[in-house]
Amino acid sequence: MEDVAEGFLNELIRRSLVQVAYTFWERVTECRVHDLLHDLAIQKALEVNFFDIYDPRSHSISSLCIRHVIHSEGERYLSLDLSNLKLRSVMFFDRDFRKTILINFRSVFQHLYVLYLEIDNSNRCIVPDAIGSLYHLKLLRLIGIRDVPSSIGNVKNLQTLVVNEGRYLCKLPCETADLINLRHLVAQYTKPLVHISKLTSLQVLNAVGCDQWKDVDPVDLVNLRELRMHSIMKSYSLNNISSLKNLSTLALNCLETESFPSLEFVNCCEKLQKLWLSGRIEKLPLFPDSITMITLFDSYFGKVAKPKESPIVYSFL
Repeated sequence: MEDVAEGFLNELIRRSLVQVAYTFWERVTECRVHDLLHDLAIQKALEVNFFDIYDPRSHSISSLCIRHVIHSEGERYLSLDLSNLKLRSVMFFDRDFRKTILINFRSVFQHLYVLYLEIDNSNRCIVPDAIGSLYHLKLLRLIGIRDVPSSIGNVKNLQTLVVNEGRYLCKLPCETADLINLRHLVAQYTKPLVHISKLTSLQVLNAVGCDQWKDVDPVDLVNLRELRMHSIMKSYSLNNISSLKNLSTLALNCLETESFPSLEFVNCCEKLQKLWLSGRIEKLPLFPDSITMITLFDSYFGKVAKPKESPIVYSFL
């Protein structure tokens, strides 16, 4: 599914309908469109009722659209009668929105497949427990949220969970490990997911801390293709990563005052193609023949850093 979507995106880029804004490891991660094309796309989407953008000035929204986008006045939007719409996608980009308790997950939003909730994290908003009633939900993106309720474990069809884009700490409940269809988990969570090995469909695990990974037995994570780990210390062992037989992308970030533990496990990752290392490296390992790119970012060799040494960035293709 991800490969098909990437193929469509590349076709749009090839036709110059979409402009590449940022790439990472030769993959497009951010795009932009020209203002004229942006306006045209919105116009056509509105014409065919693909989605509608809430306009607080008219305080109305199309009853024919099942996908809504809210940029402001989120509380006023929720005061509308939405009970008969059977909404499939709702995206909140209202940084001033605070009263998440007003979101009626059990009736108005019970048919959602996609939910974006982007708010200002200084508002200390919480996600209501009722989110566990969104049985059909496949993609959940939360920005500005610190705690995810335990009821998230009831959303059995969830495939993608993004919390704060992996940039800020959050608390994930142990019930997250019950999401058996989860394919992408991007979250810098504070407490270990003890039973993370139950997530056998997982393909991408991004922003996991070494403290949360060190005691994991990943042998059942047979579909994991991408792993990004931070806060690595020399006293930890990373050898269990070698159990990830389908791992193709690995990014490891060491604590500034620490150095990497042994990296010899890398040679056992027979399908590894892209490796990113950030931090002090005492000894480079042997690399598998499958490696196509190695990036050393802000890295140096040896036990003691040279004074006033600039960050070193190497990329081997």
